[in-house]
Amino acid sequence: MRIEVDSRYVEPRKVQRALQALEGGGLIAFAYQGSYALAADLESKNALERLRREESEVQGKGREGEWKLMAANLSRLGQLAILDDATYRSLRPLVPSAHWFRLPQRRELSRRLRSEQSTALFALPEEAMASALLEQFGREIAVWPAQAKGEAIWDGEELAARFPRVEVVLDAGALEPAPASILSFDAEEFQWVESVAEDEGVESAEPTGRGKKRR
Repeated sequence: MRIEVDSRYVEPRKVQRALQALEGGGLIAFAYQGSYALAADLESKNALERLRREESEVQGKGREGEWKLMAANLSRLGQLAILDDATYRSLRPLVPSAHWFRLPQRRELSRRLRSEQSTALFALPEEAMASALLEQFGREIAVWPAQAKGEAIWDGEELAARFPRVEVVLDAGALEPAPASILSFDAEEFQWVESVAEDEGVESAEPTGRGKKRR
């Protein structure tokens, strides 16, 4: 089902259709950071497996790399990621935001995701649609930036056509590509990495700065 939305405004009736799909173990798609993302309920094994299959079929290989997860607030994030006091204090003034945070994931989360990675990428989004979905759903979601032939999908109609098994597509129309930034935390400091979407759809990433955690 494709539902036309304005990503700047949240229409409760339309969002409710997406929430019902998540509740039932389905997949949804919505606009985030200038492209579209597929999303699944993090607590649903079947939904996570479906998300994994969609990604594998498009890429022609098994899942590689880190999962991307969204949480509504730092308290919820702390149930998924390992946050020491310094990391928590460093994150507090940075959220909600457009950044992704690379953090060590808890063992229970690794088992749920069947992930061999020690870290995952987490977002506490400030964009209206993502924020509303998380707040009203009441649980965290796993997301995958939708791609076709290695390129991000920026058009909702194209996404609906390429991913017919997705239950609800919140179609915000054609989007403008936007860069995404990552803050990578380690024991003593955080490293700022900015990923920029190139014309060919390939992302480049390089460190652009470092900072000390707040003690």
